[in-house]
Amino acid sequence: MVNQHQHIETTRREIDLPGLGPAFDGFRIVHLSDIHHGRHVPVKLIAEGVAAANAAEPDLVAITGDFVTGGPRFVQPCADVLRDLTAPEGVIAVLGNHDHWAGADTVVETLAGAGIRVLRNEHRVLVRGHDRLAVIGVEDLWTGGPDLDRAIDGLDAGVPRLLLTHNPDLIEELPEHGIGLALSGHTHGGQIGVPVLQGLAAPSRYGGKYAAGLVAGPTTRVYVNRGLGTVGLALRILCRPEVAVLVLRPAPADR
Repeated sequence: MVNQHQHIETTRREIDLPGLGPAFDGFRIVHLSDIHHGRHVPVKLIAEGVAAANAAEPDLVAITGDFVTGGPRFVQPCADVLRDLTAPEGVIAVLGNHDHWAGADTVVETLAGAGIRVLRNEHRVLVRGHDRLAVIGVEDLWTGGPDLDRAIDGLDAGVPRLLLTHNPDLIEELPEHGIGLALSGHTHGGQIGVPVLQGLAAPSRYGGKYAAGLVAGPTTRVYVNRGLGTVGLALRILCRPEVAVLVLRPAPADR
């Protein structure tokens, strides 16, 4: 089998979001995750991911953590490449466990200098005409202390909610807070797209359930991105690096 760790795939999917207003119908999100810039993930691969993201003409770019692997020296080169991402609503991100290990404050400050806003148990409300969409970001499950109550503090109950969380395992213990959709990464699709091996390789308490794609959790659905980079071996088999293009639609009841 051919190692696909440098062969990016752009995936596209329409997803309905309960409560989404007509002004956000067709809202296009490019979802990136698990860039893992380090010894095994060169800036060239990241630049190819950025080009694919921009080609999709997103309204918003969402990045669900693990920007670097191997220490803080990789943060600035990664941010310098991501600086070229373009979207009218900007680039919003959360941190992953590797970002905390590299130094969370350093990662946040460096990304801010590249125009990327990191949400740490907080939210941002997007406005189009009379309609709104809340983008909520929580800290990493393993290392950061996710606090959804704090993240939604002050948010009106009727605003549709999109959650960014690095680790999809959080979805299993998520309280009922009206989250219509979550975006995650962390599991890399197992880096091997063979179902049995995928579950063994994915860093999740739930085996292969949250390896990749759109998954139904107890209270919400989550789209799990396969990520751009790798950890450990620079190896991907039947599991290409992913740039996900997600187009939001109103739920049938809201149309």
